[in-house]
Amino acid sequence: MAFPPGFASNGWFYVCYTSTGHVWTLSRLTQPRAVGISELLETKLLSIPQPGDEVVHFGGQIAFGPDGFLYASRGEGASRTNLAQALTNLWGKILRIDVESGQQPYGIPADNPFVNQPPFRPEIWAFGLRNPWRFSFDRVAGDLYIGDVGRLGWEEVDFQPALTPGGRNFGWPWREGAHEFDAPLSGYDINQLTEPVAEYHRCPINPAAVISGYLYRGPSSERLDGVYFYGDYFDGRVWGLKKDGSNFAHAELAYSGMNISSFGEDEAGHIYVAGLSSGKIYRLEDSGRTGRPYFGAPCSASQGQNVRVYATSPDSVIHYTADDRDPVETDPVVESGGNLTGTNGTVLKVRAYSANRPPSETRSIAITFEVLAIIDFELIDNGNALRLTWFGTIDANYEVQTSENLSNWTVTGPYQRGLNDTLSFIQPVNRSQANQRYCRVIRW
Repeated sequence: MAFPPGFASNGWFYVCYTSTGHVWTLSRLTQPRAVGISELLETKLLSIPQPGDEVVHFGGQIAFGPDGFLYASRGEGASRTNLAQALTNLWGKILRIDVESGQQPYGIPADNPFVNQPPFRPEIWAFGLRNPWRFSFDRVAGDLYIGDVGRLGWEEVDFQPALTPGGRNFGWPWREGAHEFDAPLSGYDINQLTEPVAEYHRCPINPAAVISGYLYRGPSSERLDGVYFYGDYFDGRVWGLKKDGSNFAHAELAYSGMNISSFGEDEAGHIYVAGLSSGKIYRLEDSGRTGRPYFGAPCSASQGQNVRVYATSPDSVIHYTADDRDPVETDPVVESGGNLTGTNGTVLKVRAYSANRPPSETRSIAITFEVLAIIDFELIDNGNALRLTWFGTIDANYEVQTSENLSNWTVTGPYQRGLNDTLSFIQPVNRSQANQRYCRVIRW
């Protein structure tokens, strides 16, 4: 939903939505002036059908830019395609159109990069995007920030300074973040691409989806001023990005513990966060304290009793305890991203300290894990792999372990929790040793 600059006088606004037929539609909704009529009148301006049988990445948003034109973000619409690089379609793009010009169904700004260049679509402002679910403009400087969801390894934030021309290529699918992904055989000129200003790694065992937020221009905190906030849908982390000349400083700032689906901004400049699973909207505030650390699933194999801890204040030191006490500065230190170990039933507590702010609140976690019995053990792939099947709802992270002697266990995983009662796992093995293997599944 987007309100034009003249909404107070004309009473209409714009929405985009995806219909049951997987068609993305941009419409103008008008409140009739006639007495007794309460229904909004819809005028459809643009419809874009899904490009194939896959139903992916057709969402996005709309927003008016500081130039008064309407911008719309479009996902690539289908995986493993080159739609985002093709200028003859509107998938994997940022669009820029003039919906207030009076032209039907809309006008094309004269300085759009592909005007009068058929067969290229004149609506295109930027391209080479995979799933730009959210974007925003800095209300003071006019800069454009875009969160583009990655596929396998990297989530990225893209940036276009105000008053610079359109036509930027953000690289997908040739690049994912600042890394080569699916480059064409003919190669490409990296100097023709716009690299992201920030990225974070997608843990192989955990999904990720960057959610673009807003640059803080609110009245409540000098420390937050000029910080662009964004988050991740799956793990609830919130980052801050701040421009310093031509460079960007980037740090994790908070752990929300919720599925962040969107950010919002009010007229005063306060920033809000929407939690999809909770159904609630929260406002970001500066607590004045050191950021509280948080626990996350490790990205590499563990023994079922490790937990990884992360700082949310970049200048903080994390202290921890394993005896159910709140940590103090004399307790042991763990680096951000480091593992803490405990036996089954151990309660770990962490607290962050910094030089210029009060310490964070304490965060705790209880380490619990159990062994699930294997109910089926089958050689497949001509004896080169095992299929293990076990029963029991996996409502936590888990890993598969194999052994030849019941003493030394080889770990594969960890993996995310599943939703089925019966799960299967396939592991390559040495055929000569397969019949001597013992297997177990650990959850925690």
